[in-house]
Amino acid sequence: MSPWHVVPDEWKPRLRAHLRATRGEDRDRLSAQDFRGEQSVHLTFADGSFALFRYAFAILDEAGERCIVFTEHCGYHVFPVGADGVEIMRTVSPQASPDAAPAPSRGEDQPPAPTAS
Repeated sequence: MSPWHVVPDEWKPRLRAHLRATRGEDRDRLSAQDFRGEQSVHLTFADGSFALFRYAFAILDEAGERCIVFTEHCGYHVFPVGADGVEIMRTVSPQASPDAAPAPSRGEDQPPAPTAS
């Protein structure tokens, strides 16, 4: 197993609590089913730089000073970012959004054809 897929011991209790809350399972190892395809984690750092991880979730430490991001394909990453620097984003398809305008019917978004004079 890749070292990027072995959860550090200090984060195992937090991961276990997260999986209990989100999956209803008591374990400290990850599976592909733990990742949502529509979920991404966006981190913002003090200098204004940022990182974006797709197919990921984040867990904060108890002090709120560090964050671990677990990704489906790229292992885990620990950052010195508190809660104010972590944003969980979910992709919503236009059809699923109650505020989405209906898609134009075929040809509706085309300008009218010129007329002959």
